[in-house]
Amino acid sequence: MTRRLANARVTAEQDVAKNSEDVLNHIDGLSEEEQGSVSKILEAVKAHSNTLEIFREDHSGEAAAIDDRAKETFDQQYMDYEPTGATPSRSEPDVPSKGTIESLRAMPVENLLDEFRENNSYESFEVKELKPSLIPRSPLVQLNQQ
Repeated sequence: MTRRLANARVTAEQDVAKNSEDVLNHIDGLSEEEQGSVSKILEAVKAHSNTLEIFREDHSGEAAAIDDRAKETFDQQYMDYEPTGATPSRSEPDVPSKGTIESLRAMPVENLLDEFRENNSYESFEVKELKPSLIPRSPLVQLNQQ
């Protein structure tokens, strides 16, 4: 009986050792998977961080260019009048030509109607004859009577 007990004890110890190794291997495997996932997340975060930094730099550059252009515009076109005794230089505004303005005008309504009538025949607007319904019913019968 002692021998059986000793064999059972040895078998139990071997099972515990094997199961412990399996559990540790499983935990190590999970740990490796988690490390892989974390490293992928960190790579994605780094890539997004780099993209955001590029956007920030581009935005700063564009904002500075807009600011410079605004200052230049206001310095040239909207200067405060300071009497210097010299004749100010004349600034010519960009005014569109009369031909450009005329080209933007709409045609008179009569011309538009004539053009529409030329391009669209009256026959295309005729209402097609409606086919009578195959289900006869009185015109004022209520539906879903209960």
